[in-house]
Order: sequence, then structure tokens, then C-alpha cells
Amino acid sequence: MLADDRYACEAFVARLDDAYARAARTPRHARLWTADPPAWWVPTMTVEQRRALTPDQRARFLRYRAS
Repeated sequence: MLADDRYACEAFVARLDDAYARAARTPRHARLWTADPPAWWVPTMTVEQRRALTPDQRARFLRYRAS
């Protein structure tokens, strides 16, 4: 919901219903990416995975940790 939606809740609910309908039409196996990372994903959940990153990957993926 966005700030513009607060005065037109019906439009928001209609968009939400449309999104749920689209999701229901998508086969379950095509929606598993939310539970399983896609093939291109570079995991950084463990210390070992972070240490295995190249310097370029470390600069890009761990930038938020630099502060």
C-alpha cells in the first residue's frame, strides 16, 4: 500500500486481488525461488562463504558492512 492508496483503498484491494490471482496461476515449481535462491545467487550467509568471495564481490556484496 502506498500513501496515494489511503484515500482509494478499493483500488489497492483490486491490485492486491489481481496479484494473488496471477500468483495462483503460476505453477508452484515456478514460485520456489522465494525459498530456494536462484542459480546466479552468491551466498554470503556464513563467514566461510564471505571469506571465499573475490575482492570485487566483497566490495559489492558486503558494502553495507563497511561502516
